[in-house]
Amino acid sequence: MTHHFEPKAEIVSPKVYWWYFITSAMRGGDSGYSPVTTGGRVVSLVSSFCGGIFLISTLCKSTAIIHKNLQRSKKGLVKLKMKDHIVLLGYRAGETDHLIQQLRADHLAGTPIILVSKHLSENPLPGVVGFVHGDNSSDDVLQQASVAEAKVIVISGHIDDRTLAIAIAVNSVARKDAHIVAYLESNSNALLLRKLNPCIECFTSLRAPL
Repeated sequence: MTHHFEPKAEIVSPKVYWWYFITSAMRGGDSGYSPVTTGGRVVSLVSSFCGGIFLISTLCKSTAIIHKNLQRSKKGLVKLKMKDHIVLLGYRAGETDHLIQQLRADHLAGTPIILVSKHLSENPLPGVVGFVHGDNSSDDVLQQASVAEAKVIVISGHIDDRTLAIAIAVNSVARKDAHIVAYLESNSNALLLRKLNPCIECFTSLRAPL
């Protein structure tokens, strides 16, 4: 509407007016431009006031959405779309942390890591690994961690029965060239797992090399 009052002023050009509008709304002026007629000043004042409210409201909503998504990601509730990554199914305090350090230091350094656990309420290593919260043998959780696209899958249930259950679920979705490693306390359970898939490597300690 400003152009009705100041048709020849530089401020009515779209490029200049939007610069004036944004700076006026965000900083209260100091754009280097200003209307010279009373009508132009009234219209600019109203539009700047309403525009400022709109911009602040939009910024607050955007910030809230970003914060909500970050919190959901921290709690492992976001689907992680990855490929050729490492998935750690299960968390053992100390041992899993050591394994992550090992993975980040050896030939797999730089490969993204996703940790999946139903016993953790949020990511124990934010910025270091991605995190998915849920049952490691659940199809939905395996999809959330993109297990079907992983190149290395490490299975470590808190007991052998859980490890075997997770391994069975993983074996049905993992790609053929995936390197699958399972940590079991019993050698007899390791033999059972190898019958399911002879290519699965079995170890008794998370400190064993991959």
